[in-house]
Amino acid sequence: MYNNYIIKESDTLDSIAKKFRIPYSELIRNNKLEDVFELSVGQELKISNHRQMMFQLYKVKSGDTIHGIARKFGIDMNMLLGINGLSNQSLIYPYQDLLVPGENVNLYITKPEDKLDRVLHNTNLSVEELLMYNENVYLLPNQVIAYRNQG
Repeated sequence: MYNNYIIKESDTLDSIAKKFRIPYSELIRNNKLEDVFELSVGQELKISNHRQMMFQLYKVKSGDTIHGIARKFGIDMNMLLGINGLSNQSLIYPYQDLLVPGENVNLYITKPEDKLDRVLHNTNLSVEELLMYNENVYLLPNQVIAYRNQG
């Protein structure tokens, strides 16, 4: 879940966060940094590789149902269908790969009336975090917004 990064001469927390496309606040939290201005060259930081872990592949087994898989991963059945481009009439089959949320990942589906401030409120994210977790945010209806649980 983490990669290690060794601080170099010109590094700042801000430059490291931007380089790895992670929220500044997550970098501080993951490394339990008390004084964010006291970085040392050669110091090791833990960098979450959250982008790679936002979704994982689940290989469908014989007897699986969409409802059962959704329940297993603690998500709404319609959410599971949506992130996999499936409909209620879609059939699944053994050995098929489905995307499911990774560990500690929340999903939010945008609604027609959503504006940026509403999405930020509903997800409890800052603009920075929203953009770090999601490469493209269009705020079109039915866009899946993925983000990590905070805390």
